[in-house]
Amino acid sequence: MQLLPGKKYDVVISVVPAFHLGLLGVLYKKLRRARFHYHIQDLQIEAARDLNMIKSKKMINTLLGVEKYILKQADYVSSISDGMMSRIAEKVNKDIVYFPNWADIDMFYPLAEKSELKKVYGFNPEDKVVLYSGAMGEKQGLESILDTASALKEIKFVLCGSGPYKEKLQQMVQQRGLDNVLFFHCSPSKPLTSF
Repeated sequence: MQLLPGKKYDVVISVVPAFHLGLLGVLYKKLRRARFHYHIQDLQIEAARDLNMIKSKKMINTLLGVEKYILKQADYVSSISDGMMSRIAEKVNKDIVYFPNWADIDMFYPLAEKSELKKVYGFNPEDKVVLYSGAMGEKQGLESILDTASALKEIKFVLCGSGPYKEKLQQMVQQRGLDNVLFFHCSPSKPLTSF
């Protein structure tokens, strides 16, 4: 862990998922006497259980025990919505801070002239385009986009992002012959490009 011998920070933040990285935050807190902020954007263990990605009850209980330890050690716990905060509050007896990471719709808003942007990305001005941008994992349920694309051939569906499920989704698109589903590579350091 390169942070330990270096400059001391007053606060360390772990963003979840991945939940277990909170253990590094706890370690840093104990070794460097820092405050530890645990920010939860997804209840990863429950999602894995509910999607049958982890079938062993013993394993789920072990993971929940590790998570409970992390939550108890955290000086601050935050999450992105009221519903998430309520679920987290059932796990630990401490205040949960509302810390949304949604877009500011006063700063980011629909363009008046969408057809120009469509042309930049290779679409016709009259094309109807639906965009998913984010993680591509099994728990996102992105197959539902493929089901929708099968029924609505007149709409172009763009999947932008990366993750362990992307290759499987690309295979499913090819098997189904969905020419209205496109995969784009997105990166903050470079513009949207076809992938």
